[in-house]
Amino acid sequence: MPKRQSRTLLNPKLIFNDRQAVPILELNISQFPQDLKLDWLPCIIEPTRIWLKQSSYRGRGTLWEISNPSLNFGQEWVESISVIAQGFKEDYFNCIYEKIKYELGDLVNCIEYIVPCRDRGWSPLLFVSSGKTWVPFEGEVWIQI
Repeated sequence: MPKRQSRTLLNPKLIFNDRQAVPILELNISQFPQDLKLDWLPCIIEPTRIWLKQSSYRGRGTLWEISNPSLNFGQEWVESISVIAQGFKEDYFNCIYEKIKYELGDLVNCIEYIVPCRDRGWSPLLFVSSGKTWVPFEGEVWIQI
């Protein structure tokens, strides 16, 4: 069996709470600049890194995403990605929302609180543990970024 590298994580214990309402960060992916349409994750990663440094957070948290059509950006249907944060301190969501809103303006919304249901198709997007940030790689393997 190959040796696992220190920059990989196998099957992390992701956080998902289906009993508490959380705000949704909604991204109008249809209108993103072309270079971001295929690789928009840095829009989330950089604010997360900044928040981790400023807050000294050492707990665990997971960002979840789901793709849906949306009318929240005007009169026409657009493809949107909704993101929720689970397990973080309260100020984390506000931090990433403000930084992304500053960068992308009207392509970002913060919409009402929902009680998420994992069975509705939420996929893990990013995992934080002990001040390190991880993204899915292959199967149950995550890589540190």
